[in-house]
Amino acid sequence: MKLAQDRVFLSYMMAHPGKKMLFMGSEFAQFREWDYESGLEWFMVDRFEAHRDFKDFVKNLNRFYLENPPMWSVDYSWEGFSWISADDNTQSIIVFRRIDKEGNEIIVVCNFVPVERTDYRFGVPYWGRYTEVFNSSSKDGSPYKNKPVMSEDEPMHGYEQSIAITIPAFSVMYFKLEKLNKPKKKIIPTDTKKQNGKEEKDV
Repeated sequence: MKLAQDRVFLSYMMAHPGKKMLFMGSEFAQFREWDYESGLEWFMVDRFEAHRDFKDFVKNLNRFYLENPPMWSVDYSWEGFSWISADDNTQSIIVFRRIDKEGNEIIVVCNFVPVERTDYRFGVPYWGRYTEVFNSSSKDGSPYKNKPVMSEDEPMHGYEQSIAITIPAFSVMYFKLEKLNKPKKKIIPTDTKKQNGKEEKDV
């Protein structure tokens, strides 16, 4: 559980605006506080699979951060960050957006408690397909919990559409957006409605 919480913390830190720093030993979850007289406990990586997995997770998280400009290109202004949900204190979940200079964005969903949330709905800024691309609850950060999900015509959090997903316990997930044209609703002319009603009455 400690390693799961550590993955949540690092994933949240990487997604939040601001410059990043990993202190010595954080990359493989060293238990003891760093001591300049003894150095890092690299033997933990050699002896324990869990710490080797954690080191791989941090490597993948760093790579994701570098390869996705929404995570870092505008970390000095509100133009690069926007809250979606910051007040769900009963379930300890927050959702926010990271946006780059070109308008590309990543949706970040954080669950800080050891309880899975199913069919969790929140508003999204655009109509389209939202794909899970990173999940801290897997050992290496691989997405696995949600298939690509289409936005639905259900307003929430100030947006015209929303999505519903499953959020694992102690997890941070990143979602990428594929913007799509919203289907137009079919409008039945008023005279057609009257005509149909008259026909049904005659029958």
